[in-house]
Amino acid sequence: VTVTDRSHRSAMVTPGSAGGTPRDIAPFIKRADEIQAHNALMAYYCRLHAVEQGMAAPLERRPQRVLAQLIERLETTKPSAGLVDPATDFAVCRQFALSVYARADKHDVRSAQTATPTQTQVEAFSAAGTFLKTLDQSQFAGMYDEDLKRRQEYAEWRAGGLA
Repeated sequence: VTVTDRSHRSAMVTPGSAGGTPRDIAPFIKRADEIQAHNALMAYYCRLHAVEQGMAAPLERRPQRVLAQLIERLETTKPSAGLVDPATDFAVCRQFALSVYARADKHDVRSAQTATPTQTQVEAFSAAGTFLKTLDQSQFAGMYDEDLKRRQEYAEWRAGGLA
């Protein structure tokens, strides 16, 4: 299977390397459920990202039931999500993701004196990483830049390091 990434380069995806399993998409669903009442737009795009990831999985590994439920949820939440257009939606979601990242980083710096990391720190970086990764989807083609990618990778690394 050949997949074209955001820069329009082709990359081979083997059945073993393609994501989209329930375990791969669970963080996006979890974060969407957590923020639905506070940021319906970001929640919508978290679910949409989960669907894109699930559809990228080889047919035999594709979580059909989960995807069907997610698509149904997308359809029911779409009218209240506040969708405008991809560029505006990206800007709003980017601002939200970066604010979550900034809060996690600020808390991490302030608590650097404590020897034991807290679950709150782990969750904050995990959430930031998930929200930043959500911005890397087909709806926002060409908008996800290297700075966002570096922050996303750092947030995921930091969450893993603190856990």
